Amino acid sequence: MNSSLAVSSTLRIETYTLGLFAVHTYLLWDTQSKHAVVIDTGLNPTAVLEKIALETLYLKGIFHTHGHIDHVEGQAAIKQCYPDVPSYLSQEDDFWIEHLADQAAMFQMETPSGVKIDHGLKHGDVFSFQGFTLEARHVPGHSPGGICFWVPECHAMFCGDVIFYQSIGRTDFPRGDYDALMSGIHSQVLSLPDDVTLYPGHGPATTVGHERQNNPFVLRHEAKL
Repeated sequence: MNSSLAVSSTLRIETYTLGLFAVHTYLLWDTQSKHAVVIDTGLNPTAVLEKIALETLYLKGIFHTHGHIDHVEGQAAIKQCYPDVPSYLSQEDDFWIEHLADQAAMFQMETPSGVKIDHGLKHGDVFSFQGFTLEARHVPGHSPGGICFWVPECHAMFCGDVIFYQSIGRTDFPRGDYDALMSGIHSQVLSLPDDVTLYPGHGPATTVGHERQNNPFVLRHEAKL
């Protein structure tokens, strides 16, 4: 399943829901420059590749919000078509890539092959493309290397499994940390304006304002501050 959305006069976001866990793979591009990035790579991203070809896009990077298997398992298929396009992941999540077989066994899945991370990510990294920028914001807790990508040109944040519609990411995985997650949501997500759209790794998109007012985890945490 996929959906397309015009988020500014020139920027487009296409959402592809892929794999066993219905993870969202996002394709973001500028219609004038044709510069594009992929955020997270669900299983069998054939439709993503077809869209890149159809729109004659210049793929500039593959960005991972974290290293859980459902967010990286389709990366090799994209790398096979675009071997020179760099891939990015926080180095704090390298251990998840090293243990993909263990992750697969946990969920009785096939171990993905060919997942390759070219560059690490850290808080504050900014990637500038023609028409848009990505700013990496570190929000650990669901995963120690969790990264949200803030795109100011379209008032959007790609937040992986940090925060969902009226929920948050699990923290019962290895190296999970509930307190760190809530602190990061407070400082890196809720610090944005209410009208910013949040594009999560699963489920419907939401806004900062909606989560500030309706997310029970956020309300409980903010009440303690």
